[in-house]
Amino acid sequence: SDLNRFINLYLQYTGDYEGLTVINYYIVYRAMVRAKVTLLSITQKHLSEKQESQQLKEFKSYFDLASSYLVEKKVALIITNGLSGSGKSTYSESLLDAISAIWIRSDIERKRLHGLTASAHTQSDINTNIYSKQSSKETYAHLAKLSRSIIGSGYSVIVDACFLHQEQRDKFRILASELNVPFIILEFQATEEELEKRIIARAKDKNEPSEADINVLEYQLKTYIPLDEEEKLHTIIINTTEKYKVEELVKDINSRM
Repeated sequence: SDLNRFINLYLQYTGDYEGLTVINYYIVYRAMVRAKVTLLSITQKHLSEKQESQQLKEFKSYFDLASSYLVEKKVALIITNGLSGSGKSTYSESLLDAISAIWIRSDIERKRLHGLTASAHTQSDINTNIYSKQSSKETYAHLAKLSRSIIGSGYSVIVDACFLHQEQRDKFRILASELNVPFIILEFQATEEELEKRIIARAKDKNEPSEADINVLEYQLKTYIPLDEEEKLHTIIINTTEKYKVEELVKDINSRM
């Protein structure tokens, strides 16, 4: 919905994820205020039958919106897995409306931890500055903290990061178990040629949060740890070199929740 997309944009811009603990209250409150105002306008104005019908329709839309945020929803902890350029962010964004999830991006949160804007370009080399091993460890710990807060607020979370090492993935699998919610890995695959093509194209976008270049991709190809057999039980594979319908992905996710 437009509201869920607005919430995600607001959170990515401000980092105020703790605000999710009260946001449902305010959504219900404001929707019911608008519903009440709409009903009062019907009684206080001389309306035609068509106008009254339109007002009643508007009232119902506000009432239904409020009701939808009072229903406890099934939630899941969803992480992405894949090399730079594999389509993680593109597909994660396309899922937001379908599963009413909150999307947290490692590229944005890493920079936020260092006091930088999402579009800042640090020109950092591999394993240095904000991309050092210690910084990466702190970033994944921060993503886990945010995930705990988001799920505690009644929302599914999509953690958009490479998750190329098992210890990173294990942290979130254990967290899902602690919170008693389904753990889902979305594994994104693409040919090396396609990955390079996308990274080169992405570098032209000045607002793109990711700073991964061809050198980073080559390093990832040499160092990433593939999913083991136990992890594959939690995994949905998306080959983004081929056409993959988002509707199919949504169906797969819902079947695991």
